[in-house]
Amino acid sequence: NRVFVVDPVDGPLTFGNGIRGRMLPVGSNNVVVDTYHVVPGERGNVGPGTVVVNDTLGDAASVVNLLPSAGGRDAETIDEITRRAPGILTNRDRAVTTSDFEIIAWESSGEVARAACGGQMDGDGKVEVVVLPKRRPGEVIPDPFLAEGLRDHVSRYLKKRCLINVDPVVRLARFMPLDLNISMRLRPNANVIQIREQAERWVRDFLDPYKGGLDGDGWPFGGTLYGQDFARMVSEISEVRHVVSVGLFDMSAAEDRAGPGWEEGEGDDEIVLSGHDLFYVRRIRITSEESSR
Repeated sequence: NRVFVVDPVDGPLTFGNGIRGRMLPVGSNNVVVDTYHVVPGERGNVGPGTVVVNDTLGDAASVVNLLPSAGGRDAETIDEITRRAPGILTNRDRAVTTSDFEIIAWESSGEVARAACGGQMDGDGKVEVVVLPKRRPGEVIPDPFLAEGLRDHVSRYLKKRCLINVDPVVRLARFMPLDLNISMRLRPNANVIQIREQAERWVRDFLDPYKGGLDGDGWPFGGTLYGQDFARMVSEISEVRHVVSVGLFDMSAAEDRAGPGWEEGEGDDEIVLSGHDLFYVRRIRITSEESSR
C-alpha cells in the first residue's frame, strides 16, 4: 500500500516524492482504484431535464431528471468559517437562545441560505423558525414546493438539539410582492436610459432577500421599508442627484391583478412586513428629469 493525500475540494491524489513519502513505481497501470468519485459541489445542483446520459446502460435506456438536483455544496470559504466559528463555541450544538436556533437551522443543510427566529415561545413550548432556502438558477424567489423537504429536514434537525420542553416549528419564508414608483433628478448630460437601468438593478439588489439590506447580507426578516431608504442610491450612482419621490405598493392582496400598483394611487412611503418575512420586487417604474446646472 502507498500513502497519498486527497484534496477534498478538487479531488486530485498526491503521492510522495521519495523524500517525503514513497514514490510510485515507474511505468503505467501501477495504480488501481476501485471507486473514486469527485463531487462538483454546487455545480452539481443542475436544473430539471439536464441529466440525459446513462453511462452504465448506454443506449439501452434513456434517463431524464424531472426535478432539479440539490444538496451539492462547495467547501467553506474562510469568511464562512469565520462567521460560523463563534456560534460553534457558544451553542455547542444545542438550541437555547434565539441566535442558537438561527445558527443551527442554517447549519442543518447547505440548501439553507438564511434563518430567523423571533424567540417567542407559546404555552405549548412552540418556537417559530423561518427558513429561506437557497434559490436555484433562474429563480427570483425559491419554489415553495421544491423546498418542502428542506423544511421537514430542518425541523427534524432542530428537534434533536432542543431542550425537551421546546418544540421548534419551522416554516418557509413568506414573500410580500412589491411594486415601486420612483422619481429621480439626474445630473446634467446623464445617459437617461443607462441610469434608469442602473437604478432598477440597485433597487432590486437593495431589497433582495439574499444580498440586500444595509449590510448586503440580505433584507432583514420582517424589516420595515421606508421611502427615505432609497436616498442611498445617490451615493452609489453618481449621476443621480436627488431621489425626488418614492411610492411603495403592497401587492399581496392584488397578486391576481395584472396592472401595476401605481395605476391605483400614489402609494405609501413606508411598508411594514405584516404577515410576511421578506420582499419580492414585482414591478419598478423609474422616471427622471435632468437638473439645471
